[in-house]
Amino acid sequence: MCLDCLFFCISSVYDFRERATRIILISADEYNEVHSIGAGNIAVVVGLKQAGTGDTLTALAAGSTSAKAAKASKRKPRKLQEETTEAPEYVSLPGMKVPEPVFFCSVEVESAASQPALDHAMANMCQEDPSLRVSVTDQNETILAGMGELHLEVIKDRLRREYKVAASFGKPQVAYRETIAKPHTHLFEKTFLYNERKYPVKLKLEMSRLDADVYEDDADNILQDMSYDRSAELNAILTGDSGVERLEALRDGLEEACLSVGPLSGCPLRAVTIKILELECKPFTPLDVLVSAATACFVQGLRGATIQLIEPIMELQITVPPSHFTTVVGDLTSNRRGMVDDIQEDDIEGHILTAHAPLEGLRGYASTLRRNTSGLANFSMNLIHYAPVTADAHEKAVKSMVFTYGAGDVL
Repeated sequence: MCLDCLFFCISSVYDFRERATRIILISADEYNEVHSIGAGNIAVVVGLKQAGTGDTLTALAAGSTSAKAAKASKRKPRKLQEETTEAPEYVSLPGMKVPEPVFFCSVEVESAASQPALDHAMANMCQEDPSLRVSVTDQNETILAGMGELHLEVIKDRLRREYKVAASFGKPQVAYRETIAKPHTHLFEKTFLYNERKYPVKLKLEMSRLDADVYEDDADNILQDMSYDRSAELNAILTGDSGVERLEALRDGLEEACLSVGPLSGCPLRAVTIKILELECKPFTPLDVLVSAATACFVQGLRGATIQLIEPIMELQITVPPSHFTTVVGDLTSNRRGMVDDIQEDDIEGHILTAHAPLEGLRGYASTLRRNTSGLANFSMNLIHYAPVTADAHEKAVKSMVFTYGAGDVL
């Protein structure tokens, strides 16, 4: 990689090209500017304005065919690859798998004049840190979501220190989700008025949750097992060219409905499966009508379904000296609804404890662990799955929700 190369930046969303202005090798507190770097080196590349964390950078020689074609055209690199017969001179590596945020809080600037500065700072930090999410609610409130309380504190400090933006942050809240506790069937009948013509639609859906006690951290599992009943009447409506279009219209409507918030506490839906049991409509019913019918049927069905709140469960690995082991285990199991999974002994580090606990019970755990062990213990945690909230913790969880994350537009 050298400064004479044209860089193709390839991300999971879009492809573009940029040129670096400087390459710097860092060794401790020494900074050495170089013209090129070889394989295995770690360096700072200056001048890339759109590249973000997880993107693949491929250096092309200035005289290569792909580089010349890219300079002469506004096309994206992927288009260029499709239209040329040569072997591609760039590669795309798998992007980063970023877990879902588990904590979120509101952000409010002191005056409307500071809002553009806040938006600029948030956009830059989200580009650097894919685990940071920013959205805006229907009430035009900015919501910041991250991987933990410390993560949000770091963002708060950077916003004040690096970007000089004065903003107030709300209390961090746990990112709960909602799912359907029991299978529920809903029949929807309505006559739609479209272009001054009436189109009656009868749609029957069966909604249920995934057949599991826990819900893995997968943002794409809302519409798993999206299918329809194989009865002869329904099969005749949803097969053939027109039937495929109708099925896709229903799918679009249901996907749109699943992006809405749940009826229990306004949290995003998760792990919902949907089956189309019945559909009656005129042969030339517009697809827009079917989209609206599917959305309305699902939203109405949710109101009659049994909804369950689910919470993030974290896996912890705690390294603690033997002298403080009993104190740490007692605090984890008695005060934080935690369960110990494994205990290993190490001659150097002491006991290595593996456990899992609800995220709500781990608020302020870093400070408590440091205080109980005089700073001798350390821990790490990561999200493993979502699980139903227990009956005794349900009321407390609902009362703690000042607002919900996931219901707004992503910036």
